[in-house]
Amino acid sequence: WYDYYGEYPFDYADPGDPLDYVINKDDAEGKWWGTEAQLIQQLFERHRVTLGGEYRASIKQEQRNRDVYGTYLDIDTDDYVWALHAQDEFRLRDNLILSAGIRYDYFDTFGGTTNPRLALIWSPWQQTTLKAIYGTAFRAPSAYELYYDDDGETQKAAGDLDPEEIQTYELILEQQLSQGLRGVASVYHNTIDDLIVLDTDPSDNLLVLKNQGDAKVTGVELELLGNWENGFRGDLSYTYQTAENDSNGSRLVNYPSHMVKFNLIAPLIGDDLGAGLEWQYESPRKTLAGERSDAVYLTNLTLLSQPRWIPGLTLSAGVYNLFDENYAHPGSEEHEQDLLEQDDRTYRVKLQYAF
Repeated sequence: WYDYYGEYPFDYADPGDPLDYVINKDDAEGKWWGTEAQLIQQLFERHRVTLGGEYRASIKQEQRNRDVYGTYLDIDTDDYVWALHAQDEFRLRDNLILSAGIRYDYFDTFGGTTNPRLALIWSPWQQTTLKAIYGTAFRAPSAYELYYDDDGETQKAAGDLDPEEIQTYELILEQQLSQGLRGVASVYHNTIDDLIVLDTDPSDNLLVLKNQGDAKVTGVELELLGNWENGFRGDLSYTYQTAENDSNGSRLVNYPSHMVKFNLIAPLIGDDLGAGLEWQYESPRKTLAGERSDAVYLTNLTLLSQPRWIPGLTLSAGVYNLFDENYAHPGSEEHEQDLLEQDDRTYRVKLQYAF
């Protein structure tokens, strides 16, 4: 179940109307159910075979939009999807594995799509693993992307949309550096077809979602992961990536070129209480207006408790954006602002019980 509700001020009040602006009310509700099954079987000593399938049906996809002048959208749609997948993990040699899989998905909104995935995993030495991975995937358009329309006030329905499709290529090196410390280095290249973007139609100045061009993303990622006997765990990673429009080579909007992440989890009182520190850096991003956002530096702090007096209970309290940094991300076609301010310091408390 999913529910959304929003109120948005617009300055399109009729001339002479005493209202300076109008509150437009937008809401959506979705309900769905699904089931899946999977069978894993070892065959002939060297084959590990996985077969599976799933089914999901949406029984409600309501979308509404209205203000004091009338109702612009009131629809309820439904759809379903089913999928079958198979994979064989074939141990060619004691230190060489070939994993080959295929998946077929059928959507009643646009039909079927078949996607393979291949991985070759080689361990030339006990502490070293090399992986070569290829795969394709897709993202189906959502009910909002397919059907949203506020009767020509700001946005019109998309009509037909194709799913976004991606091809991924990745090389990974994993190396155990010492007891408790592991290094990972990877390079990747992704090609994306039929990107779904929100654009303005110049013929009527209305927003519309459409498949617009292709893109390619190429990157390098370096990571150190630590897990020590004293209970400390850590993770430090750096990513560099280029994201470009495949037709003209222009940089894509809202993509940082450099990212750094650091995480440290430390025990404070045995297994009963721990603390987690997270630090993130993102380089400036291109905006729709061709400007650049500022670099982002964020620090988060979390306390995690698992009291012994209630087995299965986990309590956590976190402070996000600990130093109250002022930062913004690029806006979209639907926004008045080129940059959207993000949350200041935020506090969260979470209780979780597992049984």
